[in-house]
Amino acid sequence: MSNIPPELQQTALNADQREELDTAFAKARSALAVIETYDQARLRRCWRN
Repeated sequence: MSNIPPELQQTALNADQREELDTAFAKARSALAVIETYDQARLRRCWRN
C-alpha cells in the first residue's frame, strides 16, 4: 500500500464489506470469461444495437 496516499488508505474491511467485494469480483471474473470469447464481428454487432 505504499503507493496509496494515506488519506485514501482504508482500515481493514469488515465481514460484510469483504463478502460484497468477493461477490462483485466473482461476477466480474464470470463476465470477463464470457467477453473473452467475443470476436471482433460480435463486438461490432453489440455496439450497433
